[in-house]
Amino acid sequence: MTIYDEVTCLQQIPPFAALSPVKQKLLAVVSEHAVYMAGDTIIEQGDTGDAVYVLLDGVADVRINSGGQDKLVRELGRNALFGEIAVMKNTPRMASVVARTMVHVLRIKKEVLHAMIKDIPELGLRIQHYIDGAGYAIGPVQQPS
Repeated sequence: MTIYDEVTCLQQIPPFAALSPVKQKLLAVVSEHAVYMAGDTIIEQGDTGDAVYVLLDGVADVRINSGGQDKLVRELGRNALFGEIAVMKNTPRMASVVARTMVHVLRIKKEVLHAMIKDIPELGLRIQHYIDGAGYAIGPVQQPS
């Protein structure tokens, strides 16, 4: 994966698509590229939301454990954004995300995202709209202070 690949992926994700090319490249540069093998847990239900993730390549499963039952609720593929709810609402992770195949992600730290939202408040609104459009039953996003 190159920086070009990461920027191209960010351009496909609604909250980041409206950013200028310079801001998209900056976001890619200050974020971390990580690789997970099949079966690896990327985020764990109940953990603190310390980053959002962009799935650059591969397939991952969103799983929720409720009452001791582990349930597959969604499959994520290329250009998926995940982990945004816990970061934006400052709540524990609502689900686990587990790599089904080898997965490449762009990990955007909470501090980086919140700094960008302070610079571009519209980004926070676009992320809220993205969350609302996904149909999750949650309240409004908390804007970073």
